[in-house]
Amino acid sequence: MNYKNYLWLVLMLISLTVNSQTNQEQATTWNKFVHVEIHGVLPNSKIKENLPIRQNVSNNTYGYDNEAKIIATTNGLVFGSKIEIYNQQLKVSLSTGIKYFNFHSTIKGKMSDNADYFYFRYVSDVQESRFARVRSIKENQQFLSIPLEFRYYFFNRKIYSFYTTLGTDLGINVYHKLNVVFAKPEMISAKAEVLQTIDQTYDKFYSATNLSIGFRYNYLNKVGFNAELNLYSSLLGQSNFILSEASRIASVKASIRIPLTLIKQ
Repeated sequence: MNYKNYLWLVLMLISLTVNSQTNQEQATTWNKFVHVEIHGVLPNSKIKENLPIRQNVSNNTYGYDNEAKIIATTNGLVFGSKIEIYNQQLKVSLSTGIKYFNFHSTIKGKMSDNADYFYFRYVSDVQESRFARVRSIKENQQFLSIPLEFRYYFFNRKIYSFYTTLGTDLGINVYHKLNVVFAKPEMISAKAEVLQTIDQTYDKFYSATNLSIGFRYNYLNKVGFNAELNLYSSLLGQSNFILSEASRIASVKASIRIPLTLIKQ
């Protein structure tokens, strides 16, 4: 994990926070909101090279030929809630809260159009090699993280705004599961051997930086809607997944924005 880059980002966000607070004498109106949000997440991932798979590896969908292929995909959903404080005069806001990440990684393969499995070597020594016919290998990773976000509203109108967001996430793995599905039921007895063949070392801490552009709709004193498109996101850890490697994440976020004054009423 590149902690040096992460530390620089945190220090920069803290600096932005302090600078915003020192200007409170000039603009003291801070609106407070609660956000309930959901993300669609698509890591830019590739299959790990150390997996003992026999076919050619591809990160794309199946073609129309009869060539043996392996397909690796990783995607996820994120649910979160956060508090945002927004200053309309300074056009800035700060937010933090909690997020729940649910990632799914899958490796599927085919020998031909009529054989939807691939060969996985689970025994390899001087005397013999054993291969299992595997339909898929699946990994489920779940994280809890704390986000810290700085937002600048560069275009404001009464009913809508456009903004950019610079943020970071720091989290920890709370659940992990690895499973294999065989082409034939009689191979289930070899499940433990197959799973032991896979290097199950992974980074339990999750950290990422992100830059996005967003849109706010509805008046500040009413329940509103926010949408964000991720422009750049970098995973600081390189080993969060067992089946795949990912360094970038694409995401789309939608959230309901509730003024805190409405909740207190």
